[in-house]
Amino acid sequence: MNSLKLNSEYLRRHVFSILVFLGIGCWFAYDGFVKYPATDAVKLYVSIEGAEPPAGYDVEKFKSQKTKSQKIFALFLFVSSLVVASRLTRNFLLKFSWSEEGFEHNGKKYTYSDIAKIDDSHWEKRSTLVIFTKSEKILLDAWHHVGVSEFKEFLNTKKSVS
Repeated sequence: MNSLKLNSEYLRRHVFSILVFLGIGCWFAYDGFVKYPATDAVKLYVSIEGAEPPAGYDVEKFKSQKTKSQKIFALFLFVSSLVVASRLTRNFLLKFSWSEEGFEHNGKKYTYSDIAKIDDSHWEKRSTLVIFTKSEKILLDAWHHVGVSEFKEFLNTKKSVS
């Protein structure tokens, strides 16, 4: 029985992205929750703008806005890392295998006669294959999983036999 495996390059790139998002998010969170609140407003203005504030400028408002911005950036990066991690997890958990008798998708077994339609119209551009069965739409992406190309070739041989 043949099965798809998570593409290691896809995995490495996405884990790296998650780590970068979390690292920079922690930096922003530290600034927003620790460093900026503990820093004098005038000193914060000088450290960010590189000059003394203009006469009468509301440096407390400046400090409040910059502190809030750091917290928002941190939140955005943490949410982004969760989005990437959830997509990576979904692809990691995908179970797909095939043999001469049929294929199995996430524990559900199919015969090749269960295939209602195969859409490979995006294969050249995106290396995606969509299999429509009577009960489900299965998207296989060759960037996410190693073995999709082999399965597509195998399907082509099954079509020529039947």
